[in-house]
Amino acid sequence: SSGGDGDGDREADRPRSGGSGDGDEVPAPIGGDGDDEGVSATTCSPGAESYCSPPPECSVAHQECLPTGDGWGPCTCDVISGVGGSHPTVLPENPDSDFILGGRGTVGGWDGYLFTVAEEGSFIEPNEIIDSNACVSGILAAGYEQWAMVGWNIAQDIDPETFAGLTPNAISPGGTGVEVQVVNRAGSGLRVVLQTDEAATESWCAPVPPAGGVIPWSSFTKECWVAGGAAYDGVTPISMVGVLAFSGSDTMPTAFDYCVLHLGPVL
Repeated sequence: SSGGDGDGDREADRPRSGGSGDGDEVPAPIGGDGDDEGVSATTCSPGAESYCSPPPECSVAHQECLPTGDGWGPCTCDVISGVGGSHPTVLPENPDSDFILGGRGTVGGWDGYLFTVAEEGSFIEPNEIIDSNACVSGILAAGYEQWAMVGWNIAQDIDPETFAGLTPNAISPGGTGVEVQVVNRAGSGLRVVLQTDEAATESWCAPVPPAGGVIPWSSFTKECWVAGGAAYDGVTPISMVGVLAFSGSDTMPTAFDYCVLHLGPVL
């Protein structure tokens, strides 16, 4: 399963390849004011990051919890990283992805439509991906089993006349792993997940690197929130790859707000 908590004492329902959560609609999270004391839905613990109101020179920014855990540091421009290294980037409020056109992702032999979905009781918006933008936000209900996701059917039949998405197929993904780039504006936990089919008969996951980059196939494991899970072999056919926000609390809701800028195989 692709959800679960960081301590491994609960198992989440598995994400599926369609639909959205049925929970009551909740306003999207809003960041803090950039002061040491102003922040968002992320608890200040040493090393934590949270979205904040950006300074004039950028559109998306974050702040880090002080090493002492008693306040937040300055609000600074986000850093987007990839294979070429890290660099400060001025981004629009909702930056477009580099692999999506009209809701259809195409890169490195992967081809199909993207979608959004959330566990029952949690809320994600928008409820579909229709252009080149894969920015989502919402609220995860209290409970480690809660999650929400931007999913991608990577081997989907497409109607040649209407361009409608048809049956999602499974393929051996090729390459040596996944390259991912996100802007995580609310600081929630994020994972990349792999599924063999719509029912998630088998699934593997791996944490999204804080600065983005490459995740080797061997880093994807079953129930990745606990140690010792069986690793993905890089050749078993999969039908879906997604970026999933997971709950950080068993007693409090978790806000999420992130954009998937790039997702695809490392060839």
